[in-house]
Amino acid sequence: MSDFNCKTCGEFMVRPEIHRCPPEWECWCEDYGQKREDARKVRAHNADSAAEAWAAYEDTNSAEYNIAGGSAVTVYVVQSDAETGTKPRRFNVEGEAVPSYTAYEQGDPESGDDEE
Repeated sequence: MSDFNCKTCGEFMVRPEIHRCPPEWECWCEDYGQKREDARKVRAHNADSAAEAWAAYEDTNSAEYNIAGGSAVTVYVVQSDAETGTKPRRFNVEGEAVPSYTAYEQGDPESGDDEE
């Protein structure tokens, strides 16, 4: 991370003197056998973004990419500083794998020029 990224939330800071970290959320997925006490803490500006951040983390850190592969999961989200007894919000989270392609010029085939 560069000096321009917040050390707490990781966001890029255009003006560090006015930066405010987004709130912290607790997210878990009972479909994966998790309970509230297993919740992963993520920072996001709202609850649905927190559910998406949880899904991105879970898929990235597993070798299976179940969510990006088309499997929907139910994610429970509650703000970390919420009062005890606050009911979590429930989100259906889906993903998709997006192909990405890159082209590199190889040079002029008639001149034998093989630029890289």
